[in-house]
Amino acid sequence: MKSVVILFTILMVWSCKNKEAQVTAIDKTVIAFGSCGDQDYPQPILDIAANLKPDAFVFLGDNIYGDTDVMDTLVNK
Repeated sequence: MKSVVILFTILMVWSCKNKEAQVTAIDKTVIAFGSCGDQDYPQPILDIAANLKPDAFVFLGDNIYGDTDVMDTLVNK
């Protein structure tokens, strides 16, 4: 993200100095984020994210709740 901000800043400074510069559309990358998806409950947000068709989906935090010491239970989750 930092490199995108730096690139955008350089482009803006350059285009302001060059009066004849033609600024064209810059490709964008769409990243969706989600977390706390308890597998025992419906996850309608995943359908919404899929319909938005992001370039990437990052599932942060809990994507299952592995609150057990029984490894077979954790594997099944």
